[in-house]
Amino acid sequence: LHEGYVQELAATGRRIPDTRMELVTMGGRWVPLIVQEAFTKEDLVRQTLEGIASQEEYQRIVNLILQDTLHYLDHLAHHPDTILGFHPTLRNYALHKGQLYYFDTFPPMNLPQPELNRIIRQSLPQPWLKVISWIFPRILNRVSHEYYDATAMVTGIVGSACRLRPEWSDKTLEACHEYLASTTPKTIPLQPILKKVQSKPRLSKGWTTLRKLTNNIGKPNN
Repeated sequence: LHEGYVQELAATGRRIPDTRMELVTMGGRWVPLIVQEAFTKEDLVRQTLEGIASQEEYQRIVNLILQDTLHYLDHLAHHPDTILGFHPTLRNYALHKGQLYYFDTFPPMNLPQPELNRIIRQSLPQPWLKVISWIFPRILNRVSHEYYDATAMVTGIVGSACRLRPEWSDKTLEACHEYLASTTPKTIPLQPILKKVQSKPRLSKGWTTLRKLTNNIGKPNN
């Protein structure tokens, strides 16, 4: 499944480093290990944006990720039978020698959302979290919804960009709104996206709850 996901995602035009998955034993269990061509810390987009001094350069990089996401969504619009999830958040990209790379390939998302939820549930580190995800499936749905829905996907990027550098959040929001209004392909419903980015997008309670429960709180996008 993972091999197929990497191939299908690359077929949409995403630039992905050489990536494979191996199964290794850890604590008496088989666990997936993603083996991938490494980037330097300086290549990672989120780290770059955290330390960048120019708001103009900050926005240029954010726009690159928006552009990559819109290109992906446009590709899917032209291939309506394709079932493929994607998570284009800032921390999943690297900028290497002027080229944008997407490197997060797990969990594999070349399957419908309910099946992805099952894989996520199986991958949760604590058994009690698996029980909670069964009792309150809406929490998991709120998280994985962003991987399939165009509006949630794009506004997730804008929200992260606003939160990452709060001193520039007003300019970032305005610039993202202008960029989306002028460059979004006609194959993608634009008005729901623009409506969501009229104000700074906030993380859903389901997403923040799950991240807190798994002790996976990423400063400052929490």
